[in-house]
Amino acid sequence: MKGRHWMLALLGLCLVPQVYAEKAQLKELRQAVDQAQRSLDGTASRLTLLVAEYDAGRYDAPGDSAQSASPATAEVAPQEAAAPLPPDAEVSRHQFTSDVVVREPVDRIERVSPSVGRVFYFTELRGMEGHRITHRWLHQGEVMAEVSFEVHGPRWRVKSSKNLQPEWQGEWMVEVVDEQGRILARDRLQVVETAG
Repeated sequence: MKGRHWMLALLGLCLVPQVYAEKAQLKELRQAVDQAQRSLDGTASRLTLLVAEYDAGRYDAPGDSAQSASPATAEVAPQEAAAPLPPDAEVSRHQFTSDVVVREPVDRIERVSPSVGRVFYFTELRGMEGHRITHRWLHQGEVMAEVSFEVHGPRWRVKSSKNLQPEWQGEWMVEVVDEQGRILARDRLQVVETAG
């Protein structure tokens, strides 16, 4: 009987280092997954910005002759000056929200934890049909993304969103900008670990 206890104790001592090694590997794997997620979100933000710039006409369509020209010799076509907004044009509603359902914000948020994951910015535009409006997302004063929308009706509701990363704490701001670069509306959101 004593021999069995001795063997079990010895077996237990042999397994302890293996358990610690597996925990360390699991921790490293989790860190790698977190880093990959942050990288993907950054890539998605850059792609959103590139698509918005393409939609705004800053890039030629694939296959256009200017696309294949070297950057040093490519000619930049002058862009038409945007028509000013009508005097009755307005941003009638604008806010951060945790979700948009059936084109309506579900709440108004001013402070969140990065653990919420995704936040939305909702805007209702009136009298801007035929114009382009942009949501400019800024973190600590740095532009993180610009999402542009073509307005196709006299009352137009749009939303954009951002997937928050744990390290993206601090002040976020979205500016609603017209084609001439004028800021029509602005809201701030505090992202802090202990949001309440």
